[in-house]
Amino acid sequence: GAAIALWRGAPTWIAGGLVAFLILTRPEGVLWAATFILLDALNHRARAWKPDPPARTLILLGIGGTTFITLTAWRLSMFGDFLPNTFYAKRIPPAHALWSGLIYLPQFGATYWTGLVALVFGVHTILRRLPLLIRALAAPNRESPLSIPQIRLFHMTGMALLGISMPLLTGADHFPMARFYQPIWPILGLLLIALVDLQAGLLPSRHP
Repeated sequence: GAAIALWRGAPTWIAGGLVAFLILTRPEGVLWAATFILLDALNHRARAWKPDPPARTLILLGIGGTTFITLTAWRLSMFGDFLPNTFYAKRIPPAHALWSGLIYLPQFGATYWTGLVALVFGVHTILRRLPLLIRALAAPNRESPLSIPQIRLFHMTGMALLGISMPLLTGADHFPMARFYQPIWPILGLLLIALVDLQAGLLPSRHP
């Protein structure tokens, strides 16, 4: 839902609902919500959309902060701990988490190698167009030097990179098929579509 909201540009009330649901439905939802708010602000600034990005961002931050504080207070009263109970058994040293996550990543790559290839090309494309992105953010009132596929590629790559890093921070998982990477499967699919859309613009007009 958050990826589609960035892809199409969701109204503030929908974006606010997504921020709240991200925090409420996943243990690492605070990181997802913070990343969504940042990318949403960049999205609106690059496209010079209304409402004014700072006002919209403040609204989303307010919704996210209120949701997080309320959820944390409930967890403390219910469990006596601010982390969800699914994290109690996963508090492992950072070095161990990183090592197990590095082993876990190739397992995911074996199940969805096209997604990882898309991510590599997405990062490469963004690095090549980084000056254009910076200019688009510095002068949002002008016509954006970035195309819609380029903006979408930037957002999907950012979300995918966050999802890739999650098991490196929390440690791997003993279930097969790289379960911890399931949330980014649709994001990598959208990233692949954005890459194809970007290349389609270079084709002759008779090949839409």
